[in-house]
Amino acid sequence: MELGGSDGAKAHEIVHDLRNALGLVINYANLMANELADRPEVLEDLMEIRTAGRRAAELVGELSAVILPGDRSREEPMA
Repeated sequence: MELGGSDGAKAHEIVHDLRNALGLVINYANLMANELADRPEVLEDLMEIRTAGRRAAELVGELSAVILPGDRSREEPMA
């Protein structure tokens, strides 16, 4: 189910925006984990957030591979 034309451009834009949002979630969880390293009860929750963000990024990558083959937006967000 490859998308082309304006549908492909819109799909690319959505994938890009999702990647940016997920990168923010993952990186903010990492930042907060560093800031709150002395609070294990909070760290566990932050690691759950980071793990969920990474999994969501993987799913966006899988979806992108189906609808936008060859698109570089499938790359993982920096984490």
